[in-house]
Amino acid sequence: MVTATKRATLLQKTTETVQVLSANMMVERGVTDFSSYFLAVPSLSQSDNRGPGNTRYSLRGIQSGGEPLVAVYLDEIPLLGSPGETLDPGGSQPDIKLWDVERIEILKGPQGTLYGSGAAGGTIRIIAAKPKADAFDAAVQAELGSVAHGGLQRSVNAMVNQPLIEGKLALRASAYHYANDGYVDELYLHKNDANESEIDGGRLALRWTGETTTVAATGYYQKARSGADFSVFKNFGSDAPAAARLIRTPFSDEVAIGNLVVEQDLGWASVLYTGTYQRRAVERNVDQTRYVIFGLAGVPASVCPERALADRSCLAMVNGGPFGRVVPTDSYGLEANRSMVHELRLTSGNTGPFQWNVGYFHEDRDTSRHGQVAVTDAAGNLQFNAAGTANNRIYARTNYGSRQQDALFGEASYEFAPGLTLTGGLRWFNVQQTEQQIVVQNFFGQGPTGPQAFNKFSEDGMIGRAKLGWQVNDRLLVYALAAQGFRPGGPNQPIGFSATAPSYRSDQLWNYELGWKMTLGRDVTLNGAVYHIDWSNVQFVTTDATGAFTLIGNAGDVGVTGAELELQAKPWTNFEMSAGIGFNHARFAGAQPVQGLLENQTRSGDRLPGVPDWSTTLFAQYTLPLQNGARLLFNGDWAYRSGQTTGFRPDAGNFRDLAGYHVVNLRTGFSKGGLEVFLKLNNVFDARPEISGRIVSNEPFQYATLQPRTISISAAYHF
Repeated sequence: MVTATKRATLLQKTTETVQVLSANMMVERGVTDFSSYFLAVPSLSQSDNRGPGNTRYSLRGIQSGGEPLVAVYLDEIPLLGSPGETLDPGGSQPDIKLWDVERIEILKGPQGTLYGSGAAGGTIRIIAAKPKADAFDAAVQAELGSVAHGGLQRSVNAMVNQPLIEGKLALRASAYHYANDGYVDELYLHKNDANESEIDGGRLALRWTGETTTVAATGYYQKARSGADFSVFKNFGSDAPAAARLIRTPFSDEVAIGNLVVEQDLGWASVLYTGTYQRRAVERNVDQTRYVIFGLAGVPASVCPERALADRSCLAMVNGGPFGRVVPTDSYGLEANRSMVHELRLTSGNTGPFQWNVGYFHEDRDTSRHGQVAVTDAAGNLQFNAAGTANNRIYARTNYGSRQQDALFGEASYEFAPGLTLTGGLRWFNVQQTEQQIVVQNFFGQGPTGPQAFNKFSEDGMIGRAKLGWQVNDRLLVYALAAQGFRPGGPNQPIGFSATAPSYRSDQLWNYELGWKMTLGRDVTLNGAVYHIDWSNVQFVTTDATGAFTLIGNAGDVGVTGAELELQAKPWTNFEMSAGIGFNHARFAGAQPVQGLLENQTRSGDRLPGVPDWSTTLFAQYTLPLQNGARLLFNGDWAYRSGQTTGFRPDAGNFRDLAGYHVVNLRTGFSKGGLEVFLKLNNVFDARPEISGRIVSNEPFQYATLQPRTISISAAYHF
């Protein structure tokens, strides 16, 4: 059973491309977060991964800067991205640890009608285990591992489910702690394993189930901390993953959520209300030293080569210049994101030829960012006074943003002939956004300070989708659909010393798809789809004409042609396997608008950056029954992603070809009763691929990679 269409349906009878990871699959495959399952899902990829809370998700090749293109939901809760310096929350989506989770549903293709503007590429739904009022339940789990080129990783998790009123009211509490000693060496700071990380969190859920009414109140909390950016530098002469930053780059990400769901069965339909308050606070540090040296101070690279940065002789030379002490330089940001979301849905029953779902959605979101650029101490640490002002500060600004969104949506289906069902859906939306920037301190006292122009932006529109499903027989479903996705435009923050910045336009896409779901025998399914996507006015992270300041702009159109195939089978007793393959040919198409710099200029035929053409996965597991209900299992998985690029065109300075890569994981486990023990070997061949990369002006090439080879043992007991 899945709830991808906001009603309960059987997976093999759902006219959508949906891939599901069940609780058992997550346990057997060692899934704990996004990075441990994205390779198992064809056409799902990540980019800009600089550590927990700093990931951009992509489905079917739909990937670019700005607001998220893949919506991430925790039950009924749409999770927030963090805006960063350039209103790019899609690059900082939260990564919730997956403990006490019932399943994950990955909906591929635009889901704008039911899920709104953040779901142009698809939706990831994390479904948590619900409180149960019929029996006590509890579980504990612990894991200890060793990371090649690094230190230890460890975790402790616990869950308890307690009925309070038999059959009516239950409380479920879960908590987790993850820690990793790190594996990225900071060469210039002389610190090994600098990216140590720690994640703590939990959930408290109370659920009342009456004859016709269900009320659930849930609180979530997670705090992630890391000692350094996880991205590594290329060709810096280290066997271990290494970086060459000149400042320390700790990161902190705190998420707190309260959610209320009330559902009432009316007999002829059910009505559901969900309300969510969410707060996210992010603290980040970015190394701006090279930009200040080469960009702001204008020092030629020949005068200040990398060896002069490594021994800090170049820093002394620049600090003796006309601007005084300006390096090493830290761009520090304290970001806050708060939202209140309400959704009201009325859903018909699952019987009869005519079924429907209508609803209203409202979101109020406020963001703020307090940014300071300051000189660190000799060890690369930023120091603050009692008022929170960074010592040796050379620039400071505060940004405030707001977004209010209202939407009405509906979807209806009618079975007009046996097995033939036509479905149509519409969503009307209205978005109001504002941005305000206050310059607190300008560079070196030059230029004005104070509030800049108050930028406003509003937009409304209608999107839709239609699909035709044919249940040929109990073993075969075929369908055709056309679905629309969108992102509204918005105001940019003022850039540089300018008081205003241009707004960016909305981008929209249409996905045209033919799919099938086939059951071959009792234990074999073969599902697939072919599709074409037309994406217009693509939003992306660009720069002003000087290249010094980033903002959100619009490129031209992109066409994506793709296909997916997924096989699940049990060829014989005690052996199961699954395989998947995805293909996405994502290229710019047609006339492209003129951009100010070569690195921002798109051309027809150029690849969409950050998108692999091919993604494949293979999983196999053998279970050996033992006496007294015990069992041994052995499994492994292999994944492949083909190469991708970092920029639009080979003749630009921000372009690099990233090679394809293979990853292999192996596991063996023993279980008896409530006890489960696993021995895991992840990234068997210690692959260090360039998953995604970024080339920033005046910076060496930096890229995200996989955690090195890790061997671990875990034990869990379910009471």
